[in-house]
Amino acid sequence: MRFFWSIAVRNNLAVLLGAIFTTIFVFVSTPSEAASCKVSAINSASLTPITTGYNLNSTTQTVFPATLTLGVTLSGGGGGSANACDFAFQISGTLKLTPTGTMPYAIASDSAGATTISNSSSQNYLTVPAASISATIVQTVYVVVPKGVYAYGSYTDTGATVSAYESNTQHSKVAGPHTISVTLNYQNASCTINGTSNATATALDFSNGSSISTVAKTATFSSVNCNAATHIDITSSKNGAYNGSATTASVSGGYANFFNYTAVATFENATTKLTTNSASGGSSSSVTIPGTTPSSGAASGSMTVVVTPAVNSKVTAGTYSDTLTVTLTAK
Repeated sequence: MRFFWSIAVRNNLAVLLGAIFTTIFVFVSTPSEAASCKVSAINSASLTPITTGYNLNSTTQTVFPATLTLGVTLSGGGGGSANACDFAFQISGTLKLTPTGTMPYAIASDSAGATTISNSSSQNYLTVPAASISATIVQTVYVVVPKGVYAYGSYTDTGATVSAYESNTQHSKVAGPHTISVTLNYQNASCTINGTSNATATALDFSNGSSISTVAKTATFSSVNCNAATHIDITSSKNGAYNGSATTASVSGGYANFFNYTAVATFENATTKLTTNSASGGSSSSVTIPGTTPSSGAASGSMTVVVTPAVNSKVTAGTYSDTLTVTLTAK
């Protein structure tokens, strides 16, 4: 800016002229984004293999969590105090089954499988915060399989890679690509108990002198393994416990030749309850209560069957029996 002024004093013919020159400099700059990721090399990369018996021929895609483990070299450089890093995958997009068969897939950063971090047209990234950056980085990612009909077997993609990027809008690559193997073992849905398909029978004794004990007793089956969500069905062979070889429920002189009971079978969060309802004059017959609530997914642990006899006023002397069959069905 330039300002002038003039003052004239005519009575003494003195003239004062003055000038002020003011220069204002305006600097406009766009700072470059500081480097932040301190990963300078990826030395190893692995993704835990996925094993499932879940029926992939469902109405929606299936999302499997997997643990990503990276061995990296950290540099001492990088601008600023932040050192978060972004990671992304390049994959073939197809898991291959030997000798023939394929399964399309993607890798996502969220459990819903919505944010794809592999081969995305507008690339998304797995952001690893500064607190999780070390020589060994461990993160959870998600393998997404679309609905479809697939053959059982072991599917792999050995040509996938993972790379590290700056965690800013520029996303310049700082390390990689490093190869990583993606494996999904798709097994026929099944359950085993102690490694076999049939468990050893367990007897529960409710003898209580001359009467039937109504105290609940539990049969426990350990080492149950199911590779998919599992339903429990429970079957009574007689619909109650009958005396000896009796097949018809009866009451004579106030003494019954049967007693009813309740049985509850539980595995993980799957449970089924059966209550027998034999009555005088009825015949013993098999009854099955199908499970309606499956386990949340593949699970392992113990299964319990809790049996509680109902209160009977009096029963005839003898040996009472029924056979409970609990069936685990992985679906």
